Amino acid sequence: MEIGQKIFFLARQKGMFLKQIAKEHNYKVIELAILAVADHKPGVSQEEIRDVTSFDEASVARSLKSLEDRNLIKREVNPENKRLKKVLLTSEGQKANDKFKSILDFWDDELLSELTKNERDRLGELLDKATIDSEKFKVDSMVKKWRENNE
Repeated sequence: MEIGQKIFFLARQKGMFLKQIAKEHNYKVIELAILAVADHKPGVSQEEIRDVTSFDEASVARSLKSLEDRNLIKREVNPENKRLKKVLLTSEGQKANDKFKSILDFWDDELLSELTKNERDRLGELLDKATIDSEKFKVDSMVKKWRENNE
């Protein structure tokens, strides 16, 4: 199996695991993705969340409303651009995100259990190097590049 196929398989398996765990805790995967993005970048905008997660705008808007109704996030007007709202985790949202981070850490620990600490660190470095330019991985950019090379 080639590297891309292996990565696809692992991502698919992890996605299915996360979907099942999310459902058991009354979340949708998109909601967990939003919590993670808001944790990583406090004050992120709805548009940035859409771009980072690759979920459509309507799904992001619905999920933000659901998370806000459940007091997991709050939205504040961005003082630099009054038309935009900043998305911030509440203390309850931070607790929920921390719980799901620990669940994902469990997955990673199980996946990498046969690797030494040095091998894990090296794998992390290689993946960081391969994904450093996130712009080139956007779907539209990749499709355009593929078409240019295959037409």
